[in-house]
Amino acid sequence: MQSQPQLPAKISGAPTGVADVQFVQAISKNRVKAIQVPQFPHENSKNAELIKFSATLTESGQEEARKLLEIFDPGTDRNFEATPPKALDDTHVRELWEARGTEFDKLFVAAMIAHYGEAIAIAQTELESGSNETAISIANEVIDSRKKLVADLKALQAKLG
Repeated sequence: MQSQPQLPAKISGAPTGVADVQFVQAISKNRVKAIQVPQFPHENSKNAELIKFSATLTESGQEEARKLLEIFDPGTDRNFEATPPKALDDTHVRELWEARGTEFDKLFVAAMIAHYGEAIAIAQTELESGSNETAISIANEVIDSRKKLVADLKALQAKLG
């Protein structure tokens, strides 16, 4: 039997339910990976378009991470026990780190599409089950931004062949 997440009751805006806590924890873990991995193209790619795109991902990721941290009241433990993202697990990250050139570009784009698909699914669950207005607002932002990023990445993927 899975244990229920502990409700910190420190998430801003009432009410706060299990779904809200699970969303904030899962999307926070997802966001951490999405800040780290876009830094790889600067070392592993020669594709100027991909390098520029990854820089924008890092910047937008830092802004979203700030919003996620602000959802908690001061003093709340922000060390989460959420399941790590599947799309960018350690094996995928290692493959990306070791790849170079076009091989890296293709792996990176495919991994980010999967990663953003995972973020959309996490946010969709919040919209279906959540009750915290702040978390629901962030979920809507996640869905809108990730759908655009996935479209941009698919266009880049088509160029890469």
